[in-house]
Amino acid sequence: MEYKLTEKKLVVTLKNKLLNLNNNPFKGIWINKRLNRECIINEYKEEFGYKPVLQPEIDMIFRTPDNKLNAIEVKYLTKKNSAFSFSYYFGIGQALSLKRFGFDHVGLWLLVDENIPIKETNFYGSAAWSLIRNDLKLNLEYSYFKIYINKGKISFKVMQYKGDGHGFKLVNNIEDKKFGITWKYPNEIRCYDKPKFMRNLIEKYICI
Repeated sequence: MEYKLTEKKLVVTLKNKLLNLNNNPFKGIWINKRLNRECIINEYKEEFGYKPVLQPEIDMIFRTPDNKLNAIEVKYLTKKNSAFSFSYYFGIGQALSLKRFGFDHVGLWLLVDENIPIKETNFYGSAAWSLIRNDLKLNLEYSYFKIYINKGKISFKVMQYKGDGHGFKLVNNIEDKKFGITWKYPNEIRCYDKPKFMRNLIEKYICI
């Protein structure tokens, strides 16, 4: 039986897995949230005199035990007829744009399809890592995961950068007790007036 994966389905699966961890590190997870709501637009316009640009949709929002609010852009890398669905660096700009909304941390998670060989998985996963960390030195969280499906159950193997073009499996799946999500790169504009105001609106209308 074939299982057709989509980015949205994978985001739902990630949420369920993370919320069901024995030592759940989150007070809440919200997924696939659009900010383009009349209440948000009106309050922002009243405060700053113009309508905000409320793109993109936010794939995942996390509330941590210390009350931080963090956002992740998720990209699903697939391959069909020898062509990838997007370039390895796709999604970095979208992730960076989430900083405007006042999140404490923002990041990008790259989910790599099970049909892509592990060598290519690490080649492209490490390329994005190197671009973000070594070349641009961005304050952006980044991780890449290898997808596996066994009898209809989806698992996410956590991968680790080992140098340009190289990586290795850190843990066998995201539910492993040895794995923990860390937030190391704070959003440097989160305390500016506009991001701070937008963060308050998100907490008022989205993460409730």
